[in-house]
Amino acid sequence: MAPKRAKATAKSPSSSPARSENRQRQTGDGPSALDLVTSLGEAPKKKEIVQLIAILGKATSEGDVDLLQEACNACGCIFGACSHAAFSCFLQHGGVEALLSAAQLEAGQGGDAAVCACGPLCRGAAAWLGQVDEVDFHEL
Repeated sequence: MAPKRAKATAKSPSSSPARSENRQRQTGDGPSALDLVTSLGEAPKKKEIVQLIAILGKATSEGDVDLLQEACNACGCIFGACSHAAFSCFLQHGGVEALLSAAQLEAGQGGDAAVCACGPLCRGAAAWLGQVDEVDFHEL
């Protein structure tokens, strides 16, 4: 059973769901990004992780608070049940950097959701390091 996602409660006044839906309709790519983020399970495929990282970066740079919060929640769920392959993919494709960029935002801009995802990220990193073969550690 998938862990329940914790929703970040702080939202900026300008990022209402109606505004986010309008923005999604205008760009044409919003619903697919939001759909991808909300449909991710505990064991996403490599392609989905790469897409999540891209969405995380885009939502951070464009200031899409709703999408950013959902992307951070998805990251938290992935790290909660993190496999070695999923975490390696997240590392290799700049996921940590994207999450840290989001964490630098103000709380009302989605930074709070990114900070909340950092706890599961650290636990996932610890589990991942526990699985790394010490013989191949130098290849990291």
